[in-house]
Amino acid sequence: MCQQKGGVLAVVLANGIDEIDAGWSAVEKSLEDSLSEQSAKLFRRIEYLSVIGNIAPMVGLLGTVTGMIFAFQQVASTQGSAGAADLAEGIYQALVTTVGGLLVAIPALGCFAVFRNRVDELMAEVTSAAQQTFAPLRRRRSPASTSRQASPSPPPVDKK
Repeated sequence: MCQQKGGVLAVVLANGIDEIDAGWSAVEKSLEDSLSEQSAKLFRRIEYLSVIGNIAPMVGLLGTVTGMIFAFQQVASTQGSAGAADLAEGIYQALVTTVGGLLVAIPALGCFAVFRNRVDELMAEVTSAAQQTFAPLRRRRSPASTSRQASPSPPPVDKK
């Protein structure tokens, strides 16, 4: 059924089921590995938003620096007599590229944060569902339940 369904939970459960014959510790290790792998796959799908959000301000800063270089080049080439109109083009370039970088970065980082939190929530839900699914197996195969089965407690004494 897990193979037919697909999805993160189905993959995690299928990996745990595959290890049932090897005992609870193998199931637990398989679940942890599978959860980690599925989480990494989901994060790889949204990582580009973080990259874009971090690179965009740098591109804007590059434009800012080149715009300021252009403006100061105008001052140097006119030996300090450059007017506002001569400087305006470089300053305009500096400001436009800064705004452009921020206009790209802010939504990209905001979306990344939203999706990252959603991935965290999803993985917490999958972890909880997997733990609930395998809880009977853990109780059945845990050392405490094995020792109770090996030495059954005496029947209760009737004090009537």
